[in-house]
Amino acid sequence: MGFPGDREKGAAFAVGEIASIFEAFEQRNAARGVHRFDWLPALAASGLGTAPDLARTLTEAWIRSFGSWSPEAWQCDVLAERITNWLLYHRFLTAGEAGAFCPLFHRALSRQVVHLQRALRLGARPGDGLAVAKGLIHAGAGLDGYVDSLRLGLKVLSRSIETEILPDGCHLSRNPSFQLSSLATLLQIRDVLIDNHIPPSDQLNNAIDRMVPMLRTFRHGDGGLAVFNGSCENERQPIDAIIEKTGSRGRAVVNARYGGYQRLKCKNTLVIIDAGPAHSDAETDGGHASALAFEMSVGKNRVVVNCGQTTGGGPLHEMLRGTAAHSTVTIGERNSCELVPGGGYGERRSRPTDSVRREIDGNVLVELEHDGYLQPFGVSHRRSLYLSADGGDLRGEDVISGDARESFLVRFHLHPSVRVSLIGERNSAILRFGRNAGWRFQARPGQVSVEESVYCGDGQQKRTNQIVVSFGKTEPSTTIKWRFRRES
Repeated sequence: MGFPGDREKGAAFAVGEIASIFEAFEQRNAARGVHRFDWLPALAASGLGTAPDLARTLTEAWIRSFGSWSPEAWQCDVLAERITNWLLYHRFLTAGEAGAFCPLFHRALSRQVVHLQRALRLGARPGDGLAVAKGLIHAGAGLDGYVDSLRLGLKVLSRSIETEILPDGCHLSRNPSFQLSSLATLLQIRDVLIDNHIPPSDQLNNAIDRMVPMLRTFRHGDGGLAVFNGSCENERQPIDAIIEKTGSRGRAVVNARYGGYQRLKCKNTLVIIDAGPAHSDAETDGGHASALAFEMSVGKNRVVVNCGQTTGGGPLHEMLRGTAAHSTVTIGERNSCELVPGGGYGERRSRPTDSVRREIDGNVLVELEHDGYLQPFGVSHRRSLYLSADGGDLRGEDVISGDARESFLVRFHLHPSVRVSLIGERNSAILRFGRNAGWRFQARPGQVSVEESVYCGDGQQKRTNQIVVSFGKTEPSTTIKWRFRRES
């Protein structure tokens, strides 16, 4: 699926990234996006006269390095996406080519389709089903003699919609970026079915219709996505294009019971809250301990954020999965659920135990609670957020209840565009961003400080700040109240 701007991206790619991809092939450390051939659509749209030759050269290099099975390049979802891209851009890759490339290419393609069918019988990972279905359906529709792939793909599609798309339209991963990519996958599947005179099922059409309002739930005022559960902002243009292509006019979901998100919108102030469980099956996002974290934007300005995620692994990647990398409460320097190194959750998972939403005269109040700290400390965390009808006052209350005596912190990570300075008796701060006169943050009791943080939500690692409210040992019931208020 091409989008406006692909031509410029393709040209930049062709000029600046070819060498790095060759190097990645040679060192066998290419990223998933390279193995999926995510770069192929942009290169095809670049308009460069040399683009087909460059694409063939890169594809040959990939076949030489990874044409036989390798764990990172032949995972089910990566394999399926590569098959899809090869079939979608088959003409671009083979146009005017009379040499040895076409036989090499078609042998490699057939070998991968057969392997995908075989791998599927062994069981795909949770969350991979939609991508696998897309690859099989494209293969069955685009290759002679692969009608079995089409039948299998349609079965996988039906099963995956049932398991991956929750009743409120949220993807099982609870990852806004996966919400976008999964919706794009369903649209691609619907297109190839229509092109081959196969009526899309009611199940497929209904899934698309359900997913659009949930995608809108995740959008901030700048048009990008909230940064939860391993997602990134994504660019506004592709999001707009995908929503427009669906034809859906459904409004954003404000109370996603199954996906576990709350959306508070008053005037130009928006708050999105993660009020859902840590799904045991949602391994695709790596697992994040983000219970009751929230993000806040005012107009097109992101104010309170989560730290986001880096690609690949490493210490920073693991750190960004933790509770401390989210705008929520951390108790006893522990995560709100058990994170397994490298991805996924352990036995201790945070689950919401209560959720109440009230809307009165345009004001919105949500009350939420989770049990992630019950096992290690015997305490629960209740968070209430109130947004005034004029959007100028966000109030929060964090209550820690239980017999344990643990220290806790309330963190508010700020977007890099926000300037912050402490004022008064170190219990308040002034925030400035965009053209706003400023917002005042206040908290009682506890000590307010401004500390360094990092933001990776837009794909780059950037320095930023966080407001931290620290408290000593908890009592049987400890309450911290805080607010963000627009200055007149």
